Amino acid sequence: MFFLLLGIIAVSITTVINLAIIWWIDRFEKQPIWLLLLVFFWGAIPAIVAALMFSVFAGIPLYIIVGPNAMMPAYAVFGAPFIEELGKAAALLVLFLILYKEFDDILDGMIFGAAVGIGFAYTEDITYLMGSLVQGGPGEMGFVFFLRVFVFGLNHAFFTALTGIGLGLARLSGNWLLGTFYAFFGLLAAMAAHAAHNFLVSVPGTEIQIMGIAFSILIHWTAAAAFVVLVIVVWIIEMGWVRRKLVEEIEEGYVTKYELDNLVPFFNRLKLQFKFLLNFDIIGYLRLRKLRNLLVRLAFKKRAYERAPRKKLGDRVERLRTQVATVRAKLAHTS
Repeated sequence: MFFLLLGIIAVSITTVINLAIIWWIDRFEKQPIWLLLLVFFWGAIPAIVAALMFSVFAGIPLYIIVGPNAMMPAYAVFGAPFIEELGKAAALLVLFLILYKEFDDILDGMIFGAAVGIGFAYTEDITYLMGSLVQGGPGEMGFVFFLRVFVFGLNHAFFTALTGIGLGLARLSGNWLLGTFYAFFGLLAAMAAHAAHNFLVSVPGTEIQIMGIAFSILIHWTAAAAFVVLVIVVWIIEMGWVRRKLVEEIEEGYVTKYELDNLVPFFNRLKLQFKFLLNFDIIGYLRLRKLRNLLVRLAFKKRAYERAPRKKLGDRVERLRTQVATVRAKLAHTS
């Protein structure tokens, strides 16, 4: 019991760290923490339950076709990836339809998808730890923990992020037919990546299985590096259009060039924030952060209004402009 509790605590700590990292990734308009936790818990509970329920129906035809001995390896490749990715994708689809405005671009899709995947992996990791402890004792549980949490710890996050990317592309497409294609292709990519991983780690034969696991590790960490590159590219793209929208606000007199140059770029903002902290000006520091967040939200809302000019969005842009002016005046008074 002690080793199981230790394993659950370790899995929980790494899960919190992973969630914090993906929340931090959204450098400009962070998603509400409650929303990120909501999709995480969907992956941790409803998606798992749905996968278990439908696995029974999927297992019956596989049992008939391949027989009892080959049913589990066959299900790992031809059943689990499709059922599990559909269960996780359901959360993203509901979020996409109900909270459409929260899906601004590819990065949002990646973040929500990764959060669902991390939730799914959390519950699955705990069940695998319990099973390995019962079957092989603490030593085997430790080995399973190492493989699932460190070596393949981001697998489910990666798989479902592909679905999220598809929905992010659908959000940007502006065409329902093209958007449907992107969303469907993202889900297929998630299923294919999941199936490929399960196939590689379950190939029979000791030497072949070791080679399969090694190849799967290579793919896993290559994909992780590719995602880092993609995030950086999205950051650069977002920085570009945030600056363009705020330059327009400068021309209209709602934003100052000083604010654009010193609050939007990361290192310039960090330098200015550090200056406030060195002077023990906590109130000024907090107002500086608030002003920066308002500027970014103004750029996002203005972009959203230009893409879909609705009165509600236009009113929101005007309110943000007023808030920027109010916080600017308070910050000047503090300084």
